[in-house]
Amino acid sequence: MPGPAEAWESGGWRVEGKQAGLGIQMIGDHSLTCPLRGLPTGTQVLPEESIVVFDPQTNVVVVAKADLLYRGIEGWTLRETKTQRYPGQGDMFDDYPQLALATVLSARGVRAVGEVKLRVELERLTGAGPVLTEVDTSDPAVLARAEKVLLELVGDWLTDREHPTNPGEACRDCPYTRWCPDARRGRP
Repeated sequence: MPGPAEAWESGGWRVEGKQAGLGIQMIGDHSLTCPLRGLPTGTQVLPEESIVVFDPQTNVVVVAKADLLYRGIEGWTLRETKTQRYPGQGDMFDDYPQLALATVLSARGVRAVGEVKLRVELERLTGAGPVLTEVDTSDPAVLARAEKVLLELVGDWLTDREHPTNPGEACRDCPYTRWCPDARRGRP
C-alpha cells in the first residue's frame, strides 16, 4: 500500500489530500476483487497481454491489449480494471470500448477452451467500493450493443476507399513524412 495517506508518489505521479486517501482506498478495495486471489499455483496469468486476431471478412488484423488475461479451471478470463469517481456512470461499452471488442471476440470464439468461451469482466474501483461486472457475452442484446459501439468507432474507416491524408502539426516530427506528398507540400 502506498503511503502516507495525506500524500504519496510513484513513477513520477504525485497525489495529495483526498485523492491520496481515495487512491489508497481503491488499492485496498482491489484486494477484495483481485482475480489472482485464490488462483492455484501454476495458473497462467498474462498482464497487458496482446490478443491478435485476423478478421477475414474485413481483411483486418485486430490487436487488442487486455489489462489482464488469466486461465482458470474453466477457461480464459479477460479482466479490465478501471477507476471511476462514482459507481454506475455511463454505459460500460461507450466508456470502455475495449470491453465491446472483448465481448465480440468472445462471441467469435477467441481464446475459447473447448466449449467454454472467453469470460469478460470489468472491475471498477470507485469511491464507494469495488464493483465487479461479468459481461454476458452469450446474450444477443449484449453482443448487438457491443457490435454497435465498435461499428460506430470503425465504420467510417472500414468503408473508406480513398485513405486521404490529414497533414498537420504531427507532420513536423513524423518519420514517414518523406513518403507523404501532402505533408511535404504543407497542405492544411
